[in-house]
Amino acid sequence: HRVAVQVAGGPAPAVRNLTVNSSCGLCGRTDIEALIDGMKPVAGDIRVDARVLYEVPDRVRKAQPLFQASGGTHAAALFDASGKLLVVREDIGRHNALDKIIGYALLSSVSMAGVGVFLSGRTSLEMVLKAARAQIPLVAAVSAPTAAAVQAARRAGITLCGFVRGDEITVYTHDERIAQAV
Repeated sequence: HRVAVQVAGGPAPAVRNLTVNSSCGLCGRTDIEALIDGMKPVAGDIRVDARVLYEVPDRVRKAQPLFQASGGTHAAALFDASGKLLVVREDIGRHNALDKIIGYALLSSVSMAGVGVFLSGRTSLEMVLKAARAQIPLVAAVSAPTAAAVQAARRAGITLCGFVRGDEITVYTHDERIAQAV
């Protein structure tokens, strides 16, 4: 299966100071600040109860056959405001897992405005930029975000949550999308 995409009139090719083989896509770029400044603000209207977020990691883990067999894969999942998983994808690379769910959503015409994404690892700047480009308003992860990820999420209008484990959650940005459990 192949997809060929040709962009007319897009931005100039990125200037890099090293050879890039495969990675997050930002390694060696000299224009990261321009990328952040050029992000379209995310305006999705999802609102999720914190109790729903507490349940998402277990739901994702149960939908990870490769992780269950190997213990060595990352997962990314799209979920709706009720916590229903729309898609879960695994990969050895966390960036690839996120790319897979975004690709699925695009090919299946899933509206990103009313969904969140759950990540099985830490949230880096690159992950937030991918979510911003896809217009995903909520990013939740089992681990910590980097400082650059928090800054980018704040600027992009993304609700960023980390340490989503059991009955814990840390909301770093745009907490208006998270209803606190009572």
